[in-house]
Amino acid sequence: LIIVRFTALGKLLKAACLLIIGILILHHLKKHLDESVHDALLEFVNAVRIVEKNELIHGLLERSLGVSRTTLHLFGVGTFVYAGLFAMEGIGLLFDKAWAEWMVIVTTAGFIPLELYEIHRDITVLKVLVLILNVLIVIYISMRIRWRHLAKLEARAQGHPVVSRDTTPAGIKP
Repeated sequence: LIIVRFTALGKLLKAACLLIIGILILHHLKKHLDESVHDALLEFVNAVRIVEKNELIHGLLERSLGVSRTTLHLFGVGTFVYAGLFAMEGIGLLFDKAWAEWMVIVTTAGFIPLELYEIHRDITVLKVLVLILNVLIVIYISMRIRWRHLAKLEARAQGHPVVSRDTTPAGIKP
């Protein structure tokens, strides 16, 4: 159960970060209507005192040269959608809801091919660790769903009503 709680907190943390990013993007777009996306990002980098020589920041600024305001607006809205998805998963996991477990399996497993592609393109320790963690999360939550299913089957076979979904066949809480 502690693994699920940590996964839920991770999902909620991702949701909070994406929410902040989305707000910053849309606020910055509204504030800088007459500037190009590149100029607005450059001003933002200078305002928060991020070193422009940083590879990540330099790559972001370079990619922003051809980005339209519409694309950036859609990106901002997309961050809200993903924030909502992560928040829904996190809250559902905190309340031990089966639908949230299924959502986590689908969304996490759906990103594994992309993570493999990224590792193939440029392997880093962080990318490999994220991949391993996501695979372990999918396996563990899949096992929890299976344990619950087996517990229900066992309870029905013994003639007991299936009221609680918090036990496994061995009587151990997952």
